[in-house]
Amino acid sequence: MRFRARQRIPLRVDLTPLIDVVFLLVLFFMLTTTFATQAGLSIDLPESEQAEKLQEGGKEHRITITVDAWGQFFVQERGVEPEQLAARLREAAGGDLQALVIVQGDQEAKHGQIVKIMDTAQSLGLTRLAIQTRGADEAPLSSPKGDFDEDKDLRTPSQRSN
Repeated sequence: MRFRARQRIPLRVDLTPLIDVVFLLVLFFMLTTTFATQAGLSIDLPESEQAEKLQEGGKEHRITITVDAWGQFFVQERGVEPEQLAARLREAAGGDLQALVIVQGDQEAKHGQIVKIMDTAQSLGLTRLAIQTRGADEAPLSSPKGDFDEDKDLRTPSQRSN
C-alpha cells in the first residue's frame, strides 16, 4: 500500500495581529503619558539699563528671596508664608551674616513686599542686599528648580481664604 504524500502547508507567522497590538499599545501610552515639564518660578524682573552683573562663582553664600506677581514669598525657591519669612531666612543664612541676600521681585509685586524682605534681612543682621533686575535684551527669569506645577494654585492659604 502506497501512502499518498501529504502536501506540506508552509508554516508562517501572521504578523498582522502582532502589529495591531503593538500599535494599540503605542497609541495607549502616547495618550496616557504625561510628560515632565521643567516647572519653576516664572518671574518678570524689572528692566534696568544701569544694572551691574554679580560675579558668578566664588564661594560666597547667596540667599535668593523671590516675590512673584501675586505677592508670594519664596526663600531659595521654596514657598514661605510672610509671617515665617524671618525664620526661613535665618535658616537659609545658617549663621553667616556675610551672606549676600538677592531679592528677585516681579515687576508686578508691590513695593512694600520688597521693603518687608529688606527690613527682615537687616533685622537679622544680613546687611549685604542686592535687587536683581534684567537688562533690556534679557528674557524674563524662569527658574528651573522647584516643585511647582503651572496648574497648581501657588497662593498661600491666607490668600486663598480672601
